[in-house]
Amino acid sequence: MRNNGLRSVLVSCLAALVLSSCLKDEAQRTTPKWRQKNCQIASFLLKNVTKDKDSIAGLSRVTFTIDQLRGEIYNTDSLPYGTRVTHKLACQIVYDEAVGPSSVEFEPEATGKRISGREDDSIDFSRPVRIYVTSLDRTEAKTYTVRLNVHQQDPDSMAWQHTAPLLRQSNLVEARVLAHTGAYLLLARTTDGLSAYRSSDAQTWTALTPSGLPAGKTFEAAYATLLRHTYYIHATDGALYRSSDGATWTFVAGAPTIVRLLGAVDTVTYGSQPVALAAIVRSKDNTLHFASMDASGTWTTGDAVPTTFPTEGFGSTSYEAAYRRHLLIAGGRRRDGILTDQAWETTDGRTWICLNQYTASGLPALEGAAVANYSGAIVLVGGLNASGTAQRTLYLSYDRGATWIAAAHKLQLPTEFVARGYASAAVTSDGYLLLVGGRTSRTGAMMDELWRGRINRLGYGR
Repeated sequence: MRNNGLRSVLVSCLAALVLSSCLKDEAQRTTPKWRQKNCQIASFLLKNVTKDKDSIAGLSRVTFTIDQLRGEIYNTDSLPYGTRVTHKLACQIVYDEAVGPSSVEFEPEATGKRISGREDDSIDFSRPVRIYVTSLDRTEAKTYTVRLNVHQQDPDSMAWQHTAPLLRQSNLVEARVLAHTGAYLLLARTTDGLSAYRSSDAQTWTALTPSGLPAGKTFEAAYATLLRHTYYIHATDGALYRSSDGATWTFVAGAPTIVRLLGAVDTVTYGSQPVALAAIVRSKDNTLHFASMDASGTWTTGDAVPTTFPTEGFGSTSYEAAYRRHLLIAGGRRRDGILTDQAWETTDGRTWICLNQYTASGLPALEGAAVANYSGAIVLVGGLNASGTAQRTLYLSYDRGATWIAAAHKLQLPTEFVARGYASAAVTSDGYLLLVGGRTSRTGAMMDELWRGRINRLGYGR
């Protein structure tokens, strides 16, 4: 009885093998020769074998690119930073033709063992896996290498690069870098006068020869401003000059006596807000007022400057909110010599509002902090405190300057960054935050260097 059962099993197995062989022979007989030689993978998908908490979330939605020329299969959009590929995975493969290959073998680099594969096999993809495909007629073969890419950088950390020397000038006093439609202008005051440099990438700078600026005047390079397509700079005697290229300058007739350029309020994408060049001006009675110049060059005087408003050493930037462009300044030194921890904003250059008059800002009182609108936040870096000590902390404000917090360690400057104040900040079109120059004391020499940092996620896909 037992022999009869065993004989029955053997007969069934033999019949199955004969049927499989017949089907394969039939496929070879009825399939065109050129299709029998095809062994290209048309699509590839990975999926979790188990559904426990250690499975890779969203793995089935990962799209793989197949490079037929190089024989490479990979996911262009890497899995999130920190993803652990510790469990074996199953792969689903679709071939170029309706008929499948005669054999498929996998060789995971993690094990070094070559195995015959089936769709429900679990394979170690923690390192590259080679797939060997043999055509139906066994005359052609193709090898693919599969890589499951995982981001190796924390997307929310910041990578910094250092360039020194930058301008190869040893007599720098102050500088301002201005970004405009993918180009960058750097204005630097030296002990010999005003220097200008232009760059298309904010890394390599070409010296310009400024003309039209009278000799013997001192120009406040640290407060130079860009409005629309025109650069503005003022001299310590209150005269205002403008330039379309940073090289050729002309005197702005009819302008009031400029005590300090504060920045610019530009137009917004939607809306009819007028542009304004914002400044502190000195009236004939020697009082200080806010004033702004519109697109036609007409000046309008605004409120008197309060004693709590900083008149030097502030950082400034602009941002768009509620379909309006806002100009923000933070920190700085007041007329009475006291440093402030407050931030002020305007939408017209003539009326300013203190954002933290009745609340704590979260900042120390600082002068010479670098300020920029970067990646959805207002960034403030460095500065000199009331005792004159240089700082290196990077602060963030997510409510447009009302409150500030020290950024996480992964966004802070590296240990090689020397604490400083009076650096100039700008943001590039490819997502870098620039810090140019700076000095360790109020009257010290300016550093001839540039730091540029970018949050890693802003570089993905570029």
